[in-house]
Amino acid sequence: MLESHNDTAVILAEYIGKKYLDEELRQKEAKDFTMDESRLAVNKFMELMNKKASAIGCDDTFFITPNGLDATCVVGNGEGSVTKEHGTTAYDLSKIMAYCVLESPQKDEFIKIANTDSYEFYANNRQFHCVNHNAFLHMMDGVMAGKTGFTNKAGYCYVAALQSEGRHFVVALLGCGWPNNRGYKWKDAKELFTYACKNYFRGKIRDEALMDQDLGKLNRIPVEDGFTENLDEAAFTSVVVKKGKGEDTFLLKKEDAIRGALSIEPCLNAPVYKGQKVGRVQYFVNDSLVLEDEIITCTGVEKRNYIRYLELVFARFLFC
Repeated sequence: MLESHNDTAVILAEYIGKKYLDEELRQKEAKDFTMDESRLAVNKFMELMNKKASAIGCDDTFFITPNGLDATCVVGNGEGSVTKEHGTTAYDLSKIMAYCVLESPQKDEFIKIANTDSYEFYANNRQFHCVNHNAFLHMMDGVMAGKTGFTNKAGYCYVAALQSEGRHFVVALLGCGWPNNRGYKWKDAKELFTYACKNYFRGKIRDEALMDQDLGKLNRIPVEDGFTENLDEAAFTSVVVKKGKGEDTFLLKKEDAIRGALSIEPCLNAPVYKGQKVGRVQYFVNDSLVLEDEIITCTGVEKRNYIRYLELVFARFLFC
């Protein structure tokens, strides 16, 4: 991580990927692998990388190498085969960094390593000294992590995460200069982070959408053919908003258009059950759906039954 050491990335990929090979190769020491056996182990690791990328929503990412170096491979067989390149997008890189610093079970360890200026260790009677190549660590307050990269096709690249006043920002820069312009990425990252800190605030979508007033008008929904104690009385069920999963606090700009859209059944048919979904509230930021709540019944209503009315009349007659 500190030195961007490509060989180490391959060694780690081989070590993990070996666990998914046939029993015979799992028992073999990786140092004794043939070139083809090593490739098999690394390819297994790449399958895991692509599976993880897909799981966290990276739809435009395809990994071939564990260290990010340029590569191509043929996917599929026969006429259906295609040649694919190792590649990703700035958007997907942002998702990966956000996962690493905010969601991963190893996020604390990741941040600790990413914030290490230098590291020394001893092995095989030798001393090794690693220096963090992320110079941006000391260019702004709140930097959580960052990773540099360079290939002939991608140019200088950089992805970083920063926290400020309870907000988290990620910047991903691709093709940010070619030799001899490796310093562009530091300048661009600082400008983008500075802009984000000045222009974005944490806002609660439900509060910003001002939906409470509309929801307060709901009160209850009429129920056709619903049982009530008085035969000539209409039946109703009361409703409540069940908040959906997910955080309702977002980073917003003052010019963002925030609105809520309410849809609910105007009338229900008996029987109605407690907890029955009868509508929804959707919350939008600039026409993009970001959150959804359910409207559910908090009381049930039986279907009208004349035997029940006879029982009710009979009970009242006995206790008069």
